[in-house]
Amino acid sequence: MSFFFNDYKDALLAAFALPHIKELANSDVFYFQKAKDKFDEFMRFDVSTIDLPALIAHTSKPSFSFYNWLNSYNADSDEYKLLLLIGQVVSYFDTNAAMKNKLNEYDDKRVLAKANVRQNRWVRWLLELKNGSGIETFPGNIRNAITYIENPDQNISIISDDYRKSISNKLFNSETPDIFKEMKNLGIVAKNPLNNGVLYTWILYIDTIHELWLEIKEKAVRYWLYAPGERARFWDEFYCKEIMGIGWDGVGDLTVFESKAGIGAALNELYQDNISHKNATHALWEFTYGISKGDVIFVKKGTTLILGCGIVKSDYKFEESRIEYKHIRAVNWTHKGEWENPGQAISKSLTDITAYTADVEKLRTLFHNENELIENEGEPIINNVYTEDDFLNDVYISSKRYNTLKGLLLRKKNIILQGAPGVGKTFAAKRLCYSMMGNEDKSRVKVVQFHQSYSYEDFIMGWRPDGNGFKLEEGPFYKFCKEAEIDDENVPYFFIIDEINRGNLSKIFGELLMLIEGDKRGDSIRLLYKDEQFSVPKNVHIIGMMNTADRSLAMIDYALRRRFAFFDMAPAFESDGFKAYQKGIANNKFDALVTAVQRLNEDIGKDASLGDGFRIGHSYFCADEDIIIDDDWLFDMVEYELIPLLKEYWFDEPKKADDWARQLKGAIDG
Repeated sequence: MSFFFNDYKDALLAAFALPHIKELANSDVFYFQKAKDKFDEFMRFDVSTIDLPALIAHTSKPSFSFYNWLNSYNADSDEYKLLLLIGQVVSYFDTNAAMKNKLNEYDDKRVLAKANVRQNRWVRWLLELKNGSGIETFPGNIRNAITYIENPDQNISIISDDYRKSISNKLFNSETPDIFKEMKNLGIVAKNPLNNGVLYTWILYIDTIHELWLEIKEKAVRYWLYAPGERARFWDEFYCKEIMGIGWDGVGDLTVFESKAGIGAALNELYQDNISHKNATHALWEFTYGISKGDVIFVKKGTTLILGCGIVKSDYKFEESRIEYKHIRAVNWTHKGEWENPGQAISKSLTDITAYTADVEKLRTLFHNENELIENEGEPIINNVYTEDDFLNDVYISSKRYNTLKGLLLRKKNIILQGAPGVGKTFAAKRLCYSMMGNEDKSRVKVVQFHQSYSYEDFIMGWRPDGNGFKLEEGPFYKFCKEAEIDDENVPYFFIIDEINRGNLSKIFGELLMLIEGDKRGDSIRLLYKDEQFSVPKNVHIIGMMNTADRSLAMIDYALRRRFAFFDMAPAFESDGFKAYQKGIANNKFDALVTAVQRLNEDIGKDASLGDGFRIGHSYFCADEDIIIDDDWLFDMVEYELIPLLKEYWFDEPKKADDWARQLKGAIDG
């Protein structure tokens, strides 16, 4: 039985007739043969001498770096050989794979998909595969990639579950269509049967077919101020060649670096001049990983002139053949001329100015006045997949507590995460949102911070001077609710409020205080400053964070408590996730300090003037991935973070604070 394909038969046959599609269809060579060979080699590799559970645990480290981990092993070791094979396999699976340019042996660096799966997730699940785990338990895109490369003659090379479902529902009106059968019925077949999956994927991505099944969501554009060399000396060349470039060529291909620290170390080794290369490191990192296709580039000369603008068209690439400025991206330059810079005078080579909304608007207006408005061309936004497993790897709480927390937020709509400093409230809040959405869609998450002066006018709307009098300006909560309102009711949005107990909630929420209640969602009320009936949508969830150790703050008003559920965030030193992280650090002094802080927390919990809400959190021990935890790092943490906190806790018992300070120092002196 044929489903919807009869309606699209002509479009599919027209796509099949395109030259590049025909070339693939007539090829004798399997398009992903190198990927297939490497995966088969990986599956044959003997792991009997390897402690796979230990390797799997390492992938959960917050400081995970595939490049550093691989090179920590001797090249003759089985661990090195296995990890290298995994790196090679992933280099064919995902556009953003670590070390792809080095490990992917295709000249065009072809991959299955732009999956945006983090490297540690690929490594973890491939290790799980070697450890005997059933593939049915794997995340969808990783499972689909493995299933495809195992049997490319039976599967399409689209690995996103969401995309597969969209194709099934919109083209076939079926949950489980036989795409291969439908295509073959139309005579769309590759000469090499292994190429059928790639062939059908290519056809499904032809614009006329693609638009039938993919709901395109406008990408969030970022704006950049960029200097094409000193005094813009490359501007004419870059404009003609439709590229942008940046210097520091001696560092080489930047895709081999997984962190800013790696680029910084390479610059220091290259120049050996005892000068900080912080700005250069940041510029190279942003040029490689910060800029995205569709972003807008404003070209400057010095700090006073604007020379043009354009839209980024490609990912980063390193062009060895160029004499200088070998770090390149393709750009569709839309304007060239000379204008006075209406914004801030910035001297750096590359600056993300997205957050400076007033300056961005002035620059956009500059070119709008030339009768051409810069617009994003609307590429589909592909957000990193983020699952419950990701949350449990990143946030050190149990699966049971995660399900409790998620259930509270879904039922109550409003929760407050409360706990002492360092228990990871903000970190957990964002990742809770991502796990409930299934991806890292930052456009559906908004973060604000309350303070004593924060008001209704800041939060909802109020009158502000604009140079010609006063203008009614909408606040972040009003705007966020309007964005959520136009989306599907089943698509969740999350509004995060840091330091929620620092603000006067009655004053800030005003008449909306009633509307945030779970059973009042959808009800409307007239706004204070605007003749509008306003409601808080049902798909908006509010997450507040409250510091229980700040004695300068009053507890939240009892009249407001019924509108929120309260969830305690406790130190997680005993959690499986933190223990795996600690094991990966493999530092005896680190272990001794953790033990000392656990004893300290017992003392704090028993103290009548403090209690459990003042215990020291585990996040003090969690370093960024590019940080090396050594003696200096441990000393700084104890001396400049923990000891000042203890002196504040026991300001009226200085001897007790000093005793514990000595014990903490003693833990890392041994």
